[in-house]
Amino acid sequence: MLLFPAIDLKDNRCVRLTQGDYSQQTIYSDDPVAMAQEWERQGAKFLHLVDLDGARGDYAVNNETIRKITQTLNIPVQLGGGIRSVERARELFALGVNRLILGTAAIENRELLHQLLAEFGSEKIVVSVDAKDGYVALHGWEVVSDVPAITLCQELSEIGVETIVYTDIAKDGMLLGPNFEIYQELQAKTDLRIIASGGISQLSDLMRLNELGLYGCIIGKALYDGRFTLAEALKSVRKIRIIPCLDVRDGRVVKGIQFAEIKDVDSPELLAEFYSYSGADELVFYDITASGEGRGPAREFIARVKEKVNIPFTVGGGISTISDFFDLLTLGADKISINSAALANPDLISEAAERFGSACVVVAIDAKRNADGSWNVYAKGGVEDTGLDAIEWVKRAVELGAGEIVVNSIDGDGMKSGYDIELLSRITAAVPVPVVASGGAGELEHFYEAVHTANVEGLLAASVFHFGEIAIKDLKVYLRKQGINVKI
Repeated sequence: MLLFPAIDLKDNRCVRLTQGDYSQQTIYSDDPVAMAQEWERQGAKFLHLVDLDGARGDYAVNNETIRKITQTLNIPVQLGGGIRSVERARELFALGVNRLILGTAAIENRELLHQLLAEFGSEKIVVSVDAKDGYVALHGWEVVSDVPAITLCQELSEIGVETIVYTDIAKDGMLLGPNFEIYQELQAKTDLRIIASGGISQLSDLMRLNELGLYGCIIGKALYDGRFTLAEALKSVRKIRIIPCLDVRDGRVVKGIQFAEIKDVDSPELLAEFYSYSGADELVFYDITASGEGRGPAREFIARVKEKVNIPFTVGGGISTISDFFDLLTLGADKISINSAALANPDLISEAAERFGSACVVVAIDAKRNADGSWNVYAKGGVEDTGLDAIEWVKRAVELGAGEIVVNSIDGDGMKSGYDIELLSRITAAVPVPVVASGGAGELEHFYEAVHTANVEGLLAASVFHFGEIAIKDLKVYLRKQGINVKI
């Protein structure tokens, strides 16, 4: 779950309102830019801004502060407050904002919402749904409609909205805890990415929201009042996934060293079933010869795997078209991983994210350290040096809509000498989406180091799992003892 530290801007200062009441204002900082930098320093992957003056029609008051914040930070910024026209949206994007949040205007002016979705895409346009006693509240919470909030959320999903910010206004700024019941209902009745807002008072609130599977949570007053630090909050919600990797060639799972010395392991469905019942959180299947052979992905084993497992799985290798995405997701895959195809056609990332949602789009990179000490990206199963810098390519992939990055170290692949911690650290610091470590795990300590030092959210390995050197349950027990949040 993403955590969004909030900065509410009024007269170029950082303030907080209680339940949206401008008369109940607390000033936390006269320097919002420094505050934004502090949140980034503490580990924020995304910043949430509210232009309170803009919400009242005074659009120009905070523009310069907004520009300074976006230019100073290396993390994306989302902003809400007073966005009532395409022109204002364009202006804010020109100021460097990465994502806009519409409130009353999106609900009362569906034509505007359609225009913005068409021009900027659902990844950049979010709708804020504010509710009181389960009904939609409008115009700064001054008017409560007769429209059930759940009904509105379902309608928004149908017209192409992908993400919402949901605020129970009775909870906002009160430090009384979120409305967990409504978030659980939203998760069950919509396919929206939900960002919770309002009421966070303690770390257990965040942990419970995370267990519900929410996309994100905005935190304001609890941080400013010192209930907990952002670092503590980030640690509380980061549940680390253990992911066996199944490389498939000619319908069999195989494993090699640095993409060579290939050994046969087992059939995909039998091995998948074993891992599903052995504690794996997810699985990844890579058709390792598809790109090099210039063919599409193997499909025949996917439906069989779906029948055998009860955990999510990702499929990659040879995927080059939107039709490939559609076919594989229809067969039962939960996420699709692209590598060489994304390098050849970066627009495939944005097209897939727009049609299927960023959560379904994984970009994998095979990286190898070069003579200068940086890393180059390799294509076609790790054999073709593209000359691209790995860090820059990952940043671009996320900007295009990738929802997850898998980083495979060619230098470490199959060597069991540890993940490339330096590379992983650079990448997790550069992008706001989950990063999965791959290539090099050989000992329990390697897994811990990737989480503790490099801040990855997923741990992918093959050989140590396939050949019984490390049992997944033993790994999870070890990580839990080290204070790492894993599902056991």
